[in-house]
Amino acid sequence: MKANDLSKFDFVFAGSGHYKVRYTTERGDYYVKLVTDMTIIDATLNAEWAKLEDIKILRDYVKSGTHYSSKGELIEKK
Repeated sequence: MKANDLSKFDFVFAGSGHYKVRYTTERGDYYVKLVTDMTIIDATLNAEWAKLEDIKILRDYVKSGTHYSSKGELIEKK
């Protein structure tokens, strides 16, 4: 993971102050979580240069969401 590299994330606007964020791992499985904390979005997606520390915070936050296999099968829901 590198600073300003958001290539493992997909962001979908889901309403005022809400983004549905998907984080894809090296294995191809992925996590999905609705992010309502705009400070995390502003520090990553909306930043001119996203710091590595902020990207790791976003990753950990999204990994607390729903986990899917690379085939889209539910692994676990938190």
